[in-house]
Amino acid sequence: MISALRDRADQLQISREEIDILAGFSDRYSGKLLGTNPCRTLGRMSMGPALEVLGVKLLLIEDSGLTARTVARRKPRQEHQVRSKGRQDQAA
Repeated sequence: MISALRDRADQLQISREEIDILAGFSDRYSGKLLGTNPCRTLGRMSMGPALEVLGVKLLLIEDSGLTARTVARRKPRQEHQVRSKGRQDQAA
C-alpha cells in the first residue's frame, strides 16, 4: 500500500513537503511514512489526511475463498455476549 501511495504522489508530481503542508503533518512526516524504509506507519491519525491529499480512497473487496476458509476454521462467537449497537444506544 505504501508503494502505491508513493507512486500516487509521483503521479501527482507532489513533493513530500507539500504533502506535509496540505495534510497538516509536521515537517518531513510524509517522508517518514512514504519512504523506502518507512520509520512511521499510517495510522488512525495520518491515514485519512494522507489519502485525502493524494486523492484516493481505500476499497475493501471480499475474497470469497479466504472468507470460506476463515468461516470453516473459526469458533463462532457467543451471540449473547455480543454488544449490539442497539443495546448500547438504549443503555445510554
